[in-house]
Amino acid sequence: MATCKWCRKGGIFIRVDRYGLCNNCSDAILIEVNSRVKVIQESKDIINSSKKLDTVLSRLDTIVMHAQELRKYEDAANMQSKETSLTQDIAPGTWNKVDLILAPVKASEFNYLSINIEEDEIQLLN
Repeated sequence: MATCKWCRKGGIFIRVDRYGLCNNCSDAILIEVNSRVKVIQESKDIINSSKKLDTVLSRLDTIVMHAQELRKYEDAANMQSKETSLTQDIAPGTWNKVDLILAPVKASEFNYLSINIEEDEIQLLN
């Protein structure tokens, strides 16, 4: 069963490409990446032809901003993911301690951890 690295949708009817992206995400990301690369290239051309310091600095800021936005796709492409459910370990109506062991992973390979809590119902107890 495939799961998209970007939108996290998965199932037997989801197909992913060699980058782990579903068709919808792949198309949308390709459009955005191409657009940002074009802006970066145009900014480089303007920097090379400009004689105004303000223009050069402004275009350098533009390049940095677009490069930072592209970074999220690089991170997603290199991301290793694992989903797990702790539902059976959570006691209702109380604080719960959960130990999560990430092994085997080196600190240099670890980028971030995303935790998602989904509840159908939340009750406040007196």
